[in-house]
Amino acid sequence: MGESLCESCGKQPASGRDAGWRGGRIVVQALCAGCMAARMRGRLIGAGGAALAVLAAGLGAAVLSERKAQDVGSAKPQRAAGLFARSKTPTLDSFSRDLTQLSLEGKIDPVIGRELEIERVVRILARRTKNNPVLIGEAGVGKTAIVEGLALRIASADVPRSLLGRRIVAISFAGVVAGTKYRGEFESRLNRVLEELRRTPEDVILFIDELHTIVGAGSAEGSTVDAANMLKPALARGDIRCIGATTFDEYRRHIESDAALERRFQPIVIEEPTPEQTLDMMSGLRSRYESHHGVRIPDETLSAAVELSARYIADRRLPDKAFDLLDEACAMVALAGQSTVDRAAVAKIVSGWTGIPLDTLAEAEAQKLLHFEELLRQRVIGQDSAVSAVADCVRRTRAGLKEHRGPLGGLLFVGPSGVGKTELARATAAALFGSDDALLRFDMSEFSQPHSAARLVGAPPGYVGYERAGELTEAVRRRPYSVVLFDEADKADSSVVSLFLQLLDDGRLTDAQSRQVDFRNALVILTAHADEGEDLATLGAIFPSELLNRLDDVIVFRALDGRQLRAVTELLARPLIMAAAEQGIALRLCDAALDAIAAEADDPRQGARILRRIIERRLRSPLAKAMLAGEFVKGQAVEVDAAADGALVFRSAS
Repeated sequence: MGESLCESCGKQPASGRDAGWRGGRIVVQALCAGCMAARMRGRLIGAGGAALAVLAAGLGAAVLSERKAQDVGSAKPQRAAGLFARSKTPTLDSFSRDLTQLSLEGKIDPVIGRELEIERVVRILARRTKNNPVLIGEAGVGKTAIVEGLALRIASADVPRSLLGRRIVAISFAGVVAGTKYRGEFESRLNRVLEELRRTPEDVILFIDELHTIVGAGSAEGSTVDAANMLKPALARGDIRCIGATTFDEYRRHIESDAALERRFQPIVIEEPTPEQTLDMMSGLRSRYESHHGVRIPDETLSAAVELSARYIADRRLPDKAFDLLDEACAMVALAGQSTVDRAAVAKIVSGWTGIPLDTLAEAEAQKLLHFEELLRQRVIGQDSAVSAVADCVRRTRAGLKEHRGPLGGLLFVGPSGVGKTELARATAAALFGSDDALLRFDMSEFSQPHSAARLVGAPPGYVGYERAGELTEAVRRRPYSVVLFDEADKADSSVVSLFLQLLDDGRLTDAQSRQVDFRNALVILTAHADEGEDLATLGAIFPSELLNRLDDVIVFRALDGRQLRAVTELLARPLIMAAAEQGIALRLCDAALDAIAAEADDPRQGARILRRIIERRLRSPLAKAMLAGEFVKGQAVEVDAAADGALVFRSAS
């Protein structure tokens, strides 16, 4: 009879017998040496594991017993986020951050200048009913920081007795929703969280950042069960205490629209801090930024960060934008291997954010404004009174003597065609903001129909293009420091002109998405055509008196005489001379040639625009033809003179 095989693996010959469980009864099996050894190891590990489990249970019971005895015998309140406290809410802990524990670990920055707001939150939390505050304010004003400040107070036991030992836990509803594949999983998770909160009513204060996200969170298609509706009963009965934070728009859209949810929260409006308060906040946190970046931050750098952010970054709020500006300036200096963050570093960051050149942000701006007329006269010929009026308007604003409401200035340029109205606006943009690109030009001849007003601020709901931003409002939102030119405003429809009233009066417009666009850092210029000698009283027939009364000044442009046309000719010929120099040809225009070109353009009805066409025909085209024919080559000097009959003569000067 052959050797029997192992009854476990069925491969090796059996070398022994062992008893084991099979089918609920003890069975003796023939096993090979390998299977016998494996079974013995399993028994040893199982016995050791059981012994360890018994030992761990005994030790754990002893530790918990000792900790409870300490809790009973100690008059000092225990830390809110200890191991024993966290074990009461395991589900909540997996979807949240304990701000009180982070405060104890020194991972939260100190909160400065928000004592009144924190006291208001404490008062509401200490109420018997309706003890759920919601912080409402614009993005970046420090709503979350106020909650962190309360966590710091709890960690240092600087709160009323009713809040001692509390944990402020910031829950993430995105984490609660994430991974819920089947219907009912989200509700099950949230119910477990709420049950843990009910079991520990004197332990946890829930913090929901972006409170509006609970509306609709976790709801299935066609279902009305969401996080907000699940929280309502607990909030109404006082089973949980909750702090919310959201913006004005989101609160109005999501919370106020649900009256039952709104009455369960007590609103606290968080205003934007003043520049002085922001400076105090930054002074208190200076050491944190210095240690993180390894740089030194002088007092004048903090002042520059507050001043420049408040002045040039209009679409964000203090203190957030000032801290971001300082943080990036510190990072730039640290990466460059330098040790001190100065005003120039902060100005460079602002320039990168806004596109405003550095020299505009420098302290030498005052000297530039004193000589503003000279900068404008380099590009605008023969309109000295208009140049002086524009310079005076800019100086009044920059000196801080203009009323803060309204734009930097509201000007109306009136005069014949081709006398420099648009060019003065372009020159003002370049001198004031460092680039011609700072001119936002809108040709009002395109807005002669009543419905075209929607193009400027956006189409109303229900119309094609509602999702697009308005051409005017979006351009100013992206570049708030600019010169806004409404060219040929006399050709615009009256509904378009009506938009100028609010713009010039309050310095703001509301677009189709109900966003207010700030024009207080823009210079607004309108142009209109009026023939030479025409009475300004006729403007009343073109523009309503409400518009004219809101303007800072009406500037009249005069027709150019022969001497001024010659100066304009010399100015317009410079681009041609520079283009020829790039081709290696030194081009020089004699006085006789300039006089001949200016004489041909001496027509008051045409203005200076005809000069461009004359220069193209009489200078640029003949020179291009001669260069292609090989008459003038690279490295040669060319002189342009005029014959007795006014014809231009090109000859080599080398």
